[in-house]
Amino acid sequence: MLRSWLLECCAAGNEPGCAAHLHRCASCEDLVGELTVTVDRLIELLPGAEPPAGFDQRVITGVAAPSPRAR
Repeated sequence: MLRSWLLECCAAGNEPGCAAHLHRCASCEDLVGELTVTVDRLIELLPGAEPPAGFDQRVITGVAAPSPRAR
């Protein structure tokens, strides 16, 4: 339930139950706090501008390319 709530994938109407659980469960509340800090830090690493057109495809192609053999 917590994972779904964190990923914003809860079915409509489940959010109040998740929030209520967090108020009762200290370990889940702590986990959400830690993950919130992590997400906030990751957002700070995002570039301030959109990447150039085709960037994503070049990255995917580069990652999928076979690596050179070690000699």
